[in-house]
Amino acid sequence: MLLEPELQQANGSLDVLPQQYEVMLNEHFARASYLDQMEAAGHHGRISHSRMHTDFGAPVARIRDGETSVTVMTEVPPFFALRHGKVRLLAVQLASYFNPGYIPMQDMTRLPQGYGLTGEQKKGYYDPIPANELPETASSDISPWYLLPHQSRRLTHEQTFRVGAEVLHTEDGWTMHLTGEEPEDIMVQLSFVFGSEGELTYGDGTETSDGHHLWSSGNLRYTCGEDWIEISGGEAGHLASSVREAKLPDKCKVVLVNFMTPFDKTIHISLSPTMAKKLQDQ
Repeated sequence: MLLEPELQQANGSLDVLPQQYEVMLNEHFARASYLDQMEAAGHHGRISHSRMHTDFGAPVARIRDGETSVTVMTEVPPFFALRHGKVRLLAVQLASYFNPGYIPMQDMTRLPQGYGLTGEQKKGYYDPIPANELPETASSDISPWYLLPHQSRRLTHEQTFRVGAEVLHTEDGWTMHLTGEEPEDIMVQLSFVFGSEGELTYGDGTETSDGHHLWSSGNLRYTCGEDWIEISGGEAGHLASSVREAKLPDKCKVVLVNFMTPFDKTIHISLSPTMAKKLQDQ
């Protein structure tokens, strides 16, 4: 574009962005079949100076209705974001202490009124190296850790943590139905990240030392100008103010909801009437 400035000039008329649409990007991309072939590629998921980019082709849904727009995402920390007039709900994201950090959703399917998301994490322990596979250095006075054949350690006690989220469109907003069964007693944290320009009010809760809000009960409302969204579903199942490896953004207003596995939780988001709706009602 710098070498050929004429390419920056638009030819003809520009299309106007539509005010109403719903589209699911990568809906029909055969992502799972490609991921299943990765083991046979021979690199075992490890290459130097790069990441594997297994999020290539991950599905994303975009919905717009006038001044309200929603993004439902996979393979990134947030799975939901919403704009409603001047209101900015920048991210809704789920984190846990199972594999400390955010839980990315890997799969998305269409539902009659929205989208179904699933995320899965695995972790376990590794047996000691069999004695007959130990190198000579293992019997010396100094046995460096990096000289041991760690690839020979057998994975054991592997556990799987699965979470689900149904994101459904309702008459007055959106509903999120979150589920997670096993393992039991995992600390989970749901975070709502709002723009700093609005005002927050909520029923019961406390403010953390870093300025975040632990919301325990009652309705929460975020207002910006004449626009607002109201959310129900606060909970204080534990008192952790953060989850390790789940960094929350600066210069935003962050609301945290804490609960434990197993959970079957519903969050409802209701939206203020938009200007178009107000004019229609008049």
